[in-house]
Amino acid sequence: MGVQRSAYRQPVTPQGLKAIEDGTLTWLDDDMYNNLNTGVLEQYLEEKNLKESFEVSHWSTPKVLLGIAIGAVFSGVTAYIGLKLGLAISAAWYIAYLLGMALKWSPSEVNIATSATTGATHASTGFIFTFPAIFLLASDPQYELASGPLITLGEGEALRLAFIGIVASMFAGFLGVMYFIIFRRVWLVEDPLPLPGFEATLKMLDIASDVNTGAVKHARDSLKTIGIWTGVTMIGLFLIEYPLIWVNNRKLALLDWIAETLSIGDFGLASIYSHGKLHQPSGTEDGVSLGVTQWTEGTWNPFAYTYIGLAFTPSMFAIGWFMKLRVALLVNMGTLVGWLILVPLAVFLNVPIYDAKAQANIPLHDFAAGGAATLQMIAFAKTIRTVA
Repeated sequence: MGVQRSAYRQPVTPQGLKAIEDGTLTWLDDDMYNNLNTGVLEQYLEEKNLKESFEVSHWSTPKVLLGIAIGAVFSGVTAYIGLKLGLAISAAWYIAYLLGMALKWSPSEVNIATSATTGATHASTGFIFTFPAIFLLASDPQYELASGPLITLGEGEALRLAFIGIVASMFAGFLGVMYFIIFRRVWLVEDPLPLPGFEATLKMLDIASDVNTGAVKHARDSLKTIGIWTGVTMIGLFLIEYPLIWVNNRKLALLDWIAETLSIGDFGLASIYSHGKLHQPSGTEDGVSLGVTQWTEGTWNPFAYTYIGLAFTPSMFAIGWFMKLRVALLVNMGTLVGWLILVPLAVFLNVPIYDAKAQANIPLHDFAAGGAATLQMIAFAKTIRTVA
């Protein structure tokens, strides 16, 4: 049987291989970090965990309950990030780590508490990706059919649906745990896929280990770095997203107001920046950024066939940092193909698109009949996303 190849798999280092053969490689040391996602390390740690984990880790009901309490409080943060990014990322585990360090828990105790925190937080994941969709289908004209809204909510039905969604999310969480128990060895050991957020978790466990073993200076330096960047992130997001300024009955974040102030007509900062995104030139209307370049018949603009932008989202930057360039490119390959090839082709070829409200296939250019429209977004929402 030949050696399995994977675009995600990393080669094992000579020092790591020697440490594995000698049995000296252990959790949180340099060789472990240098050999993540090699397959060999995961197999070695799996066998090591089977032999030693019950001696190292011990169940602690108070720590589990504390983790669940923290996760329940921060489930709202997960809901916000999930709806904004489409990716459920929580800060609750970070709080649990800091609390564990303050109480000088061992890495295994911290891991138990943060596991409970993560589980409690992500119990809301199924809810935040399904319940808002009910309101979109019931109230947004974009999703209406020829006969009217797909879903009609009567008085009091929203609360009943919310209760059903919460209960369904709880059962889905149990089902997810059972599935993971079944497929854990396949996903984490036999064919390990990159888990960028997992490296951040390991680093926090490393700091907790330093605190527990008395390496206070190293832990203090690490926490100082984390604290500085956390503060910078909070200030940045506050300026990017929080509506500090009221102008013409509109709530604007500070950076949006600056962008609109530094714009004259269709030229200026508002044409390339809006709502926390640095994007292709889109033009403005009454000094307000259009956000997306509009397609008009008889006028050729390459930006009207696609959308290129960069969102100032710290979570995504952090995940990309841990992914490194090659894995990040592989993960984003579908996005690149979609926006740089499929969407431009759909707009250029005037592809017919099914419109649920009209219950007919309509040529894409007809959506801009007599004016302008963001055809690239329509093509992406109705065709390319389905293909992908």
